[in-house]
Amino acid sequence: MEYSCLAIDIPKGTDCSEVLTRISQLDGVIVVNLALSAEGSQLIFTQENLQALLEADATALYLGIVPEAQYTALMRQQLLQLQAETENIRVLLRSNYLLNVEAELTDFLSRIQNVILMMECFALKKASLAINNILKRLSEDQEQLGVACFYLEDNVLCMDILHYRIKERLIKLAGELK
Repeated sequence: MEYSCLAIDIPKGTDCSEVLTRISQLDGVIVVNLALSAEGSQLIFTQENLQALLEADATALYLGIVPEAQYTALMRQQLLQLQAETENIRVLLRSNYLLNVEAELTDFLSRIQNVILMMECFALKKASLAINNILKRLSEDQEQLGVACFYLEDNVLCMDILHYRIKERLIKLAGELK
């Protein structure tokens, strides 16, 4: 995926909503990272990280950007893989104890978290309330799956969360990638 850096000036007193508006007007790219300098450490593009950088009295922000078409293609692919994986894990849970599927579940939960972070970049760029709502619910479902797996040790509850909630939210997210 092509990755480049774009610097934008930040006048003193600029607030988060003003920067988000400017970012939403960038055509054909998705912001994925933020930094205070071209060589500085980069943070993933979230509203919290943007706010923290603005509070550091930044005079410029360096945006890590990728082409929107490449980003959406990658995200669609990841969402489709995770949808398939929900069914694969459900099949494993039908005939295995949770402890025997722990590695697969841990990896899956981590991959869901990564998708949530990556989709937050897209939602901020598009100023999409629909995506934000789906992401919020997906995050809640991810947490509930972790509890069902590692604390309640309930295979049936895990299978239900995977099929009826997480898979459905992944399908909805894929539909929002326009």
